[in-house]
Amino acid sequence: MPYLTGAVVLVGLLCLVDLVLTLGVVKRLHQHAELLARSPAGSAGAGPPLAIGQTPADFESVSVDGRRLSRQDLDGGGLVGFFMPHCRPCHERMPEFTAYASTLPGGLDRALAVVVGNGQEAEQMASQLGEAARVVVEQPGGPIATAFAVSGFPTVFALDAEGAISAAGFTLDKLPVLAEA
Repeated sequence: MPYLTGAVVLVGLLCLVDLVLTLGVVKRLHQHAELLARSPAGSAGAGPPLAIGQTPADFESVSVDGRRLSRQDLDGGGLVGFFMPHCRPCHERMPEFTAYASTLPGGLDRALAVVVGNGQEAEQMASQLGEAARVVVEQPGGPIATAFAVSGFPTVFALDAEGAISAAGFTLDKLPVLAEA
């Protein structure tokens, strides 16, 4: 009988230690999930895909309103933003993007928003972005994201009059401040 009591106590202690370790792992996973949610998707340590002064590769696509777009449509300057429906930082920066895009001279023709994804969430995101920019919805590895070598989301590019990158980043703080008209 004393062996049985000792075995039960030992198993009970092992279960208690296992429970404490499991709770520690769950807490750590929760912390990692929060860190990942606060950082741009896919941008861990990565810089902007294209360097200042580079010109995006040629591409052809169609906007959600059926308008054909190519890289030449970006000549003259403007703003290009890349967003994903399941990206929390993308949703957080969308209002900043639309506010900035709405101040651009030339209106919708100077801003392009690319939603990378599909389904109802992508359509909702495209609808929100469509208030201030032309919008294209494409699959991962689509023509515009490939032309800009996008590796993280959200990513925003400012283009100069020749269509070359003048500013880029995962936030809008790197973009030039626009003067009030």
